[in-house]
Amino acid sequence: MMKDQLDLKSTYFWWQEFTREQVEKVNRVDRRRHTLDPNLANEARFCQRQLGKSEAKTVNFWGSWEGGPEETIWLNLIPLMDAYAECLYGNALRALRKRMPHFDEHICVDGDRLGERRLIFPRQEEELASAWLSTRMWKLAENPELTVGESVRTFHRKVSWSSKPERVVHVMIHCEEVTREHAEDAKQRVIDGLSPLESPAVRKRFPWEQVRETLSDLSHPELVLLNWEELRKPEGPLEVALWEAINKPDIDGIRKALKSGANLNHLDRFGHTPLASLIMDYGNLWHNADHLDERRDISHYPSLEQLLELAHLFLAHGADVNLAGPEEDSAFRIACLVADVRLVELLLDHGGRQDFRWASGYPGELSVWDAAWRRCDGMNETSHDESVEKLLESRFGTPYADVIPSDHSIEDW
Repeated sequence: MMKDQLDLKSTYFWWQEFTREQVEKVNRVDRRRHTLDPNLANEARFCQRQLGKSEAKTVNFWGSWEGGPEETIWLNLIPLMDAYAECLYGNALRALRKRMPHFDEHICVDGDRLGERRLIFPRQEEELASAWLSTRMWKLAENPELTVGESVRTFHRKVSWSSKPERVVHVMIHCEEVTREHAEDAKQRVIDGLSPLESPAVRKRFPWEQVRETLSDLSHPELVLLNWEELRKPEGPLEVALWEAINKPDIDGIRKALKSGANLNHLDRFGHTPLASLIMDYGNLWHNADHLDERRDISHYPSLEQLLELAHLFLAHGADVNLAGPEEDSAFRIACLVADVRLVELLLDHGGRQDFRWASGYPGELSVWDAAWRRCDGMNETSHDESVEKLLESRFGTPYADVIPSDHSIEDW
């Protein structure tokens, strides 16, 4: 068997590990986290039983909160039933911590395949803890005095793509269904300097059967997917030096890091390998060169010829062209987006695969074909590079050929 084939078999592919239903479940839990009190969200991140269903609506805008300085505001309108479920869950989790304080202690280790991470709970109390948590929530729900009321809570949250913390506003509101109109009305009230709640606050409790429907149980691999940024393999000193050289960029520093033995298949918090990040940075820069500030010095950025040279060097040292985090932004897919035939052909010759679909689990085109078909620059313009598409077609046949299982239609993907 060829070396490339062995390497491909040893690579962890997210889309092969999770069904669309599993990914949608994890996505629901992740979205629900953003409507929770931050302390509770942090406490619950490795619980197998999670709050995973919400009808909350979100709008974000630039504005002022209660006369303060202008800032980015994320306004979440949360049904009062969700707030009640959160109240039960939070109280039950605090009681659980007193009873089994170490139930979610864990370690994360490498799996057998490249890029795979496995979650281990040494005490093996996680299933018992899930059952106890639900029982406690049920008991709490029987208390007629335990109610929640319409309210507003706000805090600042630092996000990775923003230089400043952003304001998050949670508005607990009671209505049969929270709609987009409710969210827009609340937004306008904030813009007008008013409270996002316009009616007198009411207090409610809800039946346990309704609360129970908001709970989701996650397997160990699903918890890895949910917490992947935290559970990814940490970088050592050699990887830190490599990433620093790529981010500058420093071509000589990249060459030095490669020779030093840095792990070329390390994934950063965005799920990119060093080679994928290098290709992405090249594409973002040169596809948008006409829109850059003319005062910006880009002479030290790699040219296409230098990128190809570095790609050869990465591949010679064992870089995997298909490896990626949950978003499946592999070096090969990004190369198709950059749309240079020589680069795509080089990665094809080193095992580039077409059989990827978006890790979101929602219907869509296969990612490498999607990338080859349209290349979008920073001005949101769209172009069609037929040469790369023809190259893919010459290697793989027509799009979707021998990729989608016989019991699925294109619309299912």
